[in-house]
Amino acid sequence: MKIEIVLEFLKSNGFEEKKFNREFTKNNSEDILPFNNIFINRNETELYIIKEKSTYFTQEEIETFENNILAFIQLLPNRNPLKYNINLLLLCPLHTKGADKSMVNFLVGLERNKYTCRKIVMDTAISNDMFIKNELSLLPSFPINIELTPYKSLRESLEEDVKTVVNQKLYNELIKWNEELNLDTVLNLLELREEKSDE
Repeated sequence: MKIEIVLEFLKSNGFEEKKFNREFTKNNSEDILPFNNIFINRNETELYIIKEKSTYFTQEEIETFENNILAFIQLLPNRNPLKYNINLLLLCPLHTKGADKSMVNFLVGLERNKYTCRKIVMDTAISNDMFIKNELSLLPSFPINIELTPYKSLRESLEEDVKTVVNQKLYNELIKWNEELNLDTVLNLLELREEKSDE
């Protein structure tokens, strides 16, 4: 199950599990946000609700989730940032053999619908490594992990290109950082290059 990966990711990024209850009497309280996996950041400005299913979520289930979230939002004062920062993570398989394209399109289309809360659909049909790399990395409010590749940097590529055009002495003159560039030396080196090319 991918939910453990998501929960661990949230915890490692400073989110804590939370329940929202409203007390009626001393020994009687009501769960005003009836979900099992609710995580909130330390400043209590952003909330994640995580649901996982081994099949597609139906439109009716999603409407029920939204109604529960809407009822909670209506209890919050307008100045409470949680009112505008609730994320519903829906974990289910999308890219499976014989997938129902209409259901996949419906679920992915939910991400454009920001009413009530932000909805994020995560594909659990992929490997754990790909899930972490492709799905978790897209979550808002978290730093993006950048993997450096062994490819040459732009600077290194440019330096190599310049070396193919100018001779080593001219190149060494052009890359001086701490000294003022001596234009006479550069011109002399350019003239030497031109004379050699004429021969």
